[in-house]
Amino acid sequence: MSMEAKDLRIGNLFYPIRRTNEVHLPDEVPMKVLTIGFDEVECLMSHLIPAQEKDWHKVKLKDIAGIPLTEDLFKKLGDGFSFAENFSCYWRDGDVCIEQYGEGTEALSHIKHVHQLQNLYYALTGTELIHNLP
Repeated sequence: MSMEAKDLRIGNLFYPIRRTNEVHLPDEVPMKVLTIGFDEVECLMSHLIPAQEKDWHKVKLKDIAGIPLTEDLFKKLGDGFSFAENFSCYWRDGDVCIEQYGEGTEALSHIKHVHQLQNLYYALTGTELIHNLP
């Protein structure tokens, strides 16, 4: 399943798919979206600073794979966070969960990739989820 432009925001992390071999697998080098076009994005490796780099990479949307969200990655992304004074987000039994204090918890089993968590965090807080990924 290929990525669509509407699924991405500037700053999202993804794996590029290498199509030079017979088997097309994602490179496990996180890339950061810098611009979003009709059928491609411009990006850099996630640890680089855009203003200090002049050779941005172009990757077709069909060659973008979401980074699977694991408990280890969730911890690197902040290991849970609170927002809006009465909500928290944490990892439980393989799912991202949101808890509204005094109201209960909801497992968000559809959040399966890092960029989806980044988008959720931005939608709820209006700020970027700062990551500690290489």
